[in-house]
Amino acid sequence: MAGNGPINKEDPLNWGAAAAEMAGSHLDEVKRMVAQFREPLVKIQGATLRVGQVAAVAQAKDAAGVAVELDEEARPRVKASSEWILNCIAHGGDIYGVTTGFGGTSHRRTKDGPALQVELLRKTLEAVDILKLMTSTYIVALCQAVDLRHLEENIKSSVKNCVTQVAKKVLTMNPTGDLSSARFSEKNLLTAIDREAVFSYADDPCSANYPLMQKLRAVLVEHALTSGDAEPEASVFSKITKFEEELRSALPREIEAARVAVANGTAPARGKLIDPMLDCLKEWNGEPLPIN
Repeated sequence: MAGNGPINKEDPLNWGAAAAEMAGSHLDEVKRMVAQFREPLVKIQGATLRVGQVAAVAQAKDAAGVAVELDEEARPRVKASSEWILNCIAHGGDIYGVTTGFGGTSHRRTKDGPALQVELLRKTLEAVDILKLMTSTYIVALCQAVDLRHLEENIKSSVKNCVTQVAKKVLTMNPTGDLSSARFSEKNLLTAIDREAVFSYADDPCSANYPLMQKLRAVLVEHALTSGDAEPEASVFSKITKFEEELRSALPREIEAARVAVANGTAPARGKLIDPMLDCLKEWNGEPLPIN
């Protein structure tokens, strides 16, 4: 929404100003809303009212929280509107929200205007509380998602490191001491790990029924088939069993160590996930926000 100020005669409905403020990122919009929430004065001029300003007024415990003033240029318009409404009511007319209820209770009629306005404010305040609850729920879910993604990245990194070490130990050399062609399958093994969802095997990574071991074995079998009889003394097929035995011995320990490191807060993090969230808060000085 456009800012408080005199009405632009060339854009009385503020379409242009509204479109201009929609340009930019969601983070920019959040920063603007927080800045509006912290403004000490809300000036009503009949053309704009921001979400942050409404939240600030609704959360203010007393007049010291945020001041609300009617813009002098808007006063004649407010007076004219008030007179028109009073005249309409005097002649038996109905004004939505003044002589009627709201929403599902709009069919009700009342002559107690002040009580109705108090009810409107009460319902508005309830809506702000519901919005805060919804936003808090979203933030909690977002933090949980970031936490799970951090765990996923660390488990995958541990799996790749373990597979790399086992591959170097088992697949690099032949019993004769010569280099084995199986060492060239390491890159394909890591690619297979990247393509497999971590939580499809994390609870039992060495299970023959889970996709991880199946995909790793498929890589080695494919390499053995393509290499043919290039290594008749020690083919890749002869190394598959040893490779899987080494993985079953080492991989569960590595994954459990990754879990423990994440739980203790000592796991490495590249900051790809948490840094954007911290960037949103770097200008926060601890004051209450519309979402707290």
